[in-house]
Amino acid sequence: MKQLSQKQWIGLLIIATMIVAYFSLEIIYHNRVYPGVKLGNIKVSGLNKAELDIILNNKISNFEKNGLTFYYQGNKTIIQPKTLSFDPDLSHSLIDFNFKKTSLKAINWGREGNLKDKINQRLIALFQGKTIILSYNLKEEEIIKLLRENYNNLEFPAQNAELEIIINDTKRQINIRPEKLGKVIKYENALDQLKFNLDNLRDENITLKDRTNYPIIYKEETVNLDAKIAEILNKTPLTLSSANKQWQINEYLLATWLTLKKINNNIKIDLNEEKISDYLQDEIAPNIDRKPVKAEFTIEDDKVTSFQIAEKGMKLIIDSNIEKIIEELLQTNEKNIPLIVSEIAYQTSNNLDLGIKEVIGTGHSNFSGSSASRRTNIEVGAETLNGMLIKPGQEFSLVESLGDIDAQAGYLPELVIKGNETIAEYGGGLCQIGTTVFRTALATGLPITDRRNHSYRVSYYEPAGTDATIYDPTPDFKFINDTSNYIMIQYRIENNDIYFDFWGTSDNRIASTTYPTIYNITAPPSTKYIETDTLAPKKIKCTERAHNGADAFFDYTVTYPETNEKIAEIKEKRFYSHYVPWQEVCLIGKEKASTSTEIIIENKPETEISSE
Repeated sequence: MKQLSQKQWIGLLIIATMIVAYFSLEIIYHNRVYPGVKLGNIKVSGLNKAELDIILNNKISNFEKNGLTFYYQGNKTIIQPKTLSFDPDLSHSLIDFNFKKTSLKAINWGREGNLKDKINQRLIALFQGKTIILSYNLKEEEIIKLLRENYNNLEFPAQNAELEIIINDTKRQINIRPEKLGKVIKYENALDQLKFNLDNLRDENITLKDRTNYPIIYKEETVNLDAKIAEILNKTPLTLSSANKQWQINEYLLATWLTLKKINNNIKIDLNEEKISDYLQDEIAPNIDRKPVKAEFTIEDDKVTSFQIAEKGMKLIIDSNIEKIIEELLQTNEKNIPLIVSEIAYQTSNNLDLGIKEVIGTGHSNFSGSSASRRTNIEVGAETLNGMLIKPGQEFSLVESLGDIDAQAGYLPELVIKGNETIAEYGGGLCQIGTTVFRTALATGLPITDRRNHSYRVSYYEPAGTDATIYDPTPDFKFINDTSNYIMIQYRIENNDIYFDFWGTSDNRIASTTYPTIYNITAPPSTKYIETDTLAPKKIKCTERAHNGADAFFDYTVTYPETNEKIAEIKEKRFYSHYVPWQEVCLIGKEKASTSTEIIIENKPETEISSE
């Protein structure tokens, strides 16, 4: 037998040492974080998942307790990670933390992939270090919006040189007001710093910086404009018409629409689209717009037997008319401009031909305990959807279908707490619509393409895991009509119960859902009291009570029957929901002598909802 050389012995010794080291690490760090791994700036080597969860939970609790602190020129703003309201549909998280996913990343580093990948990951952590960043979902646009609202009086955009036309009985006087430099805050930089803090679990204040904002149009560039201005104004009186109605635009009004615009480094005369839009909306649209009349139908023995044809509505198309008015004024000599009006109809053909024959799915929810304003909003939202048709193959968007959520549509506002302020906001009660339509789509056996649960468990939507939240523009609720016929939406309100019925033609598919499994229950933070000037001294008004956090899931199964075109098929999907522990927040009327802004009082433990 050939004797091994010294070099070979050394090689074997190194291999043996590596094998021993590998298996030693396997034993010592079984279900624990490998050496060199950090969570943000925290060393977590040797910790198990439960210990990681405690660290992360404490860090996230600090974020939620202290809020996100921003400074600009000595002015302090605190943004809470949660927006709270007296209507649960308007309460939502600005930051959704996922500490369980984060701790799992730390535990799994060095344990994923093949053997080579695992060894490589462990060596990287050991010799270079590996930082696991916090997993979270940040609503960036809303945070920037809140910052703008707090600092809008401390920044001012640049002002372009502006056209000023003064008209009296004898002459026109044309002036150009000079431009002004502006100053705007660099919100995107602040957002980058916030992300860095969150990634690295740093609870640090953020200082906002600003920059000079320069105008686009300078007075010295505005030359030889008088002739073009006179040419446009001489077209007055201008007539806008629709059917047998007319509106005259005189010289004085048209002069207020004229503005300066920079095109290819040249200053031209243009029209202010916003001012034209305001005029069309305020003066003309109310005389033209008319809602369509919905189709009426008769139901006998759970079948639709007869229909009444719907009446078409009318709608002034604002954007198209703005373009047309500008084109006519700047490029032609036409003084009579017919307005663009669109016809609106709920349906354009007989519903019996569309395959709307029977109820193919029904969803239900209960809104007992709702305020009068919330009940109004539920009914307005349901009425908006009533009679709506969904084409075969169409993806239905609930946010898009509801349209504008404002006073003009009939909605009532509710108070929302943002930081230490309360503001009125529309949309309370509409998640009752979202949840009920979600349950209807499930009962019908339709594919769900977009659904998000509420940030916390809401009593109106028990059992947990079967809710769907909506908030314009996101989150939305969407599904696809994968039947061969149209689906028509109908609703019923019976006392405190709302039902949505989907009418169509049954293809004998069978849909079923399991009862939700609820787990990982965690206690809520203490009640938070905020002093306010909006209430009488010592008077208290609280949001919905505190709620335990939890996770939930249920299974959704749709069985499609065999037909001449396709074989029988079963489709399954599991819907997961994560609910954060939700703090009760109370406004308390400020006393005159009080200087405190916030009081924390320990709340009683929540009595858990019976479904668990």
